[in-house]
Amino acid sequence: MSKNKKQLSIQTQLEVSLSPSVGIELITPEIAEELLKKNPKNRPLKEDATRRYRREMERGKWQFNGESIKVCEDGSLMDGQHRLKAIIEFGAPQELVVVRNLQRKAFSTIDIGKKRSVQDMLAINGYQYYTQLSSAAKIIFMYNGTKEIGQSSFKAARSYTIDDILELIESDENLYKDTLYALLNYRTLWATIGGSVTGALFYLFAQRDRELALEMFSLLNSRAIGNPDSVLLKCSNFLIKEHMERKVRRSSDTGYRISLLVRTWNYMRDGLWDERLVQDYSLPIQIIK
Repeated sequence: MSKNKKQLSIQTQLEVSLSPSVGIELITPEIAEELLKKNPKNRPLKEDATRRYRREMERGKWQFNGESIKVCEDGSLMDGQHRLKAIIEFGAPQELVVVRNLQRKAFSTIDIGKKRSVQDMLAINGYQYYTQLSSAAKIIFMYNGTKEIGQSSFKAARSYTIDDILELIESDENLYKDTLYALLNYRTLWATIGGSVTGALFYLFAQRDRELALEMFSLLNSRAIGNPDSVLLKCSNFLIKEHMERKVRRSSDTGYRISLLVRTWNYMRDGLWDERLVQDYSLPIQIIK
């Protein structure tokens, strides 16, 4: 098949107009508003997506990557509503690729591919244990933003972008080093509480007292806690119990494990323990001491 016939075949399959126009346009907030007025059959706007795009624009992180605004031949919007809404909220123009004169039936072919994830980008950049590292960095990003960690705050974590997570990891070499150290050296604990919790909390604790963090994680990993009255032993028993229950019910409560470990850490730091916290782990912890 010749090149021209192949292109024609592709266009026919997608049911795209044979004369679409493609160009780079400066989209002002006013133009964005006009385009959004003709948006009758698109999916509902997602505030998180709009907020992420706006934050990238505000921080100067918005990248021209060739993704396009797609407009139907009748002038209605087919794709790009979140970027357009972000431009309106940002209040300044952005250069975007705009494809016009597409047929409405081409809408079913848009956004059906899988976007690159944080894990994909970390793998591309050569990081080991990129899946666990990505999840650990998200926990750390949440804590850095709220200074609160626990069951309820974990469920209400801030939205983030791929750039947020990559920037966090690349801005602090200790984050990757400590996460990797924890994953390599505390495999038993990792199997009990998860790699993301192991890596994130070891990093956060080691920032405050590395020797104590090494002691705590080594004991929890080996389970060689001799004192039957030890709060650390109580923590270990709770984690093992929760792990066994999790295998039965096939569901995970990351917030519970984080909450228990942080409360135990804070006790090791200041000697204060509130028994009611054992009963209600929904109570947030304001700081890691």
